[in-house]
Amino acid sequence: MAPKAPDARNGAVLAPKIEDLLRDTLIRVAKNHLKWDIAAAVAAQPEKSIVDLFTSEIGGDFTRYRLAKAFLRWTRDHSASDLSDDERNQWKKLIEKINATLK
Repeated sequence: MAPKAPDARNGAVLAPKIEDLLRDTLIRVAKNHLKWDIAAAVAAQPEKSIVDLFTSEIGGDFTRYRLAKAFLRWTRDHSASDLSDDERNQWKKLIEKINATLK
Protein backbone atom coordinates (compact mmCIF):
# COMPACT_ATOMS: atom_id res chain seq x y z
CA MET A 1 0.00 0.00 0.00
CA ALA A 2 1.38 3.43 -0.97
CA PRO A 3 2.20 5.97 1.76
CA LYS A 4 -0.27 8.77 2.41
CA ALA A 5 -0.14 12.24 3.94
CA PRO A 6 -0.65 10.95 7.51
CA ASP A 7 2.52 8.88 7.09
CA ALA A 8 4.60 12.03 6.58
CA ARG A 9 2.70 14.87 8.28
CA ASN A 10 4.01 16.32 11.53
CA GLY A 11 1.63 18.24 13.73
CA ALA A 12 -1.80 18.16 15.26
CA VAL A 13 -3.95 17.57 12.17
CA LEU A 14 -6.21 14.61 12.92
CA ALA A 15 -6.93 13.56 9.33
CA PRO A 16 -4.30 15.23 7.13
CA LYS A 17 -4.65 15.41 3.39
CA ILE A 18 -1.79 15.82 0.93
CA GLU A 19 -2.32 19.60 1.00
CA ASP A 20 -1.42 19.59 4.70
CA LEU A 21 2.17 18.84 3.72
CA LEU A 22 2.21 22.39 2.26
CA ARG A 23 0.05 23.95 4.96
CA ASP A 24 2.15 27.07 5.67
CA THR A 25 2.81 27.85 2.03
CA LEU A 26 -0.77 27.26 0.90
CA ILE A 27 -2.05 29.69 3.53
CA ARG A 28 0.29 32.38 2.14
CA VAL A 29 -0.44 31.53 -1.50
CA ALA A 30 -4.19 31.62 -0.92
CA LYS A 31 -3.98 34.98 0.84
CA ASN A 32 -1.65 36.60 -1.69
CA HIS A 33 -3.04 35.15 -4.92
CA LEU A 34 -6.68 34.37 -4.17
CA LYS A 35 -7.40 36.86 -1.36
CA TRP A 36 -8.49 33.97 0.90
CA ASP A 37 -7.25 34.70 4.42
CA ILE A 38 -7.80 31.79 6.76
CA ALA A 39 -4.81 32.35 9.07
CA ALA A 40 -6.99 33.07 12.12
CA ALA A 41 -9.06 29.91 11.54
CA VAL A 42 -5.91 27.82 11.12
CA ALA A 43 -4.47 29.18 14.37
CA ALA A 44 -7.75 28.53 16.19
CA GLN A 45 -8.20 24.99 14.82
CA PRO A 46 -4.77 23.41 14.30
CA GLU A 47 -6.25 19.89 14.37
CA LYS A 48 -8.39 20.50 11.26
CA SER A 49 -7.05 19.77 7.78
CA ILE A 50 -6.25 22.76 5.59
CA VAL A 51 -8.80 21.64 2.99
CA ASP A 52 -11.54 21.45 5.63
CA LEU A 53 -10.58 24.92 6.88
CA PHE A 54 -10.66 26.41 3.40
CA THR A 55 -14.03 24.76 2.78
CA SER A 56 -15.57 26.07 5.98
CA GLU A 57 -14.04 29.56 5.80
CA ILE A 58 -14.23 30.31 2.07
CA GLY A 59 -17.31 28.32 1.16
CA GLY A 60 -18.39 27.85 -2.44
CA ASP A 61 -15.50 29.87 -3.88
CA PHE A 62 -13.00 27.30 -2.59
CA THR A 63 -11.96 24.38 -4.74
CA ARG A 64 -8.84 22.27 -4.54
CA TYR A 65 -8.36 23.01 -8.22
CA ARG A 66 -8.20 26.79 -7.69
CA LEU A 67 -5.79 26.35 -4.79
CA ALA A 68 -3.60 23.96 -6.78
CA LYS A 69 -3.59 26.32 -9.76
CA ALA A 70 -2.51 29.24 -7.54
CA PHE A 71 0.22 27.06 -6.02
CA LEU A 72 1.50 26.07 -9.47
CA ARG A 73 1.68 29.74 -10.44
CA TRP A 74 3.58 30.41 -7.22
CA THR A 75 6.10 27.68 -8.10
CA ARG A 76 7.10 29.53 -11.26
CA ASP A 77 8.90 32.15 -9.18
CA HIS A 78 9.82 30.05 -6.13
CA SER A 79 11.76 26.93 -5.27
CA ALA A 80 11.81 24.30 -2.53
CA SER A 81 13.95 26.65 -0.44
CA ASP A 82 10.91 28.94 -0.19
CA LEU A 83 8.97 26.22 1.63
CA SER A 84 9.23 26.05 5.41
CA ASP A 85 11.75 23.64 6.90
CA ASP A 86 8.85 21.60 8.25
CA GLU A 87 7.25 21.36 4.80
CA ARG A 88 10.50 20.27 3.15
CA ASN A 89 11.07 17.65 5.85
CA GLN A 90 7.56 16.28 5.47
CA TRP A 91 7.91 15.96 1.69
CA LYS A 92 11.29 14.32 2.11
CA LYS A 93 9.76 11.83 4.54
CA LEU A 94 6.87 11.08 2.14
CA ILE A 95 9.23 10.57 -0.82
CA GLU A 96 11.44 8.27 1.26
CA LYS A 97 8.38 6.20 2.24
CA ILE A 98 7.24 6.02 -1.38
CA ASN A 99 10.71 4.92 -2.51
CA ALA A 100 10.84 2.27 0.23
CA THR A 101 7.42 0.98 -0.84
CA LEU A 102 8.49 0.76 -4.48
CA LYS A 103 11.57 -1.35 -3.70
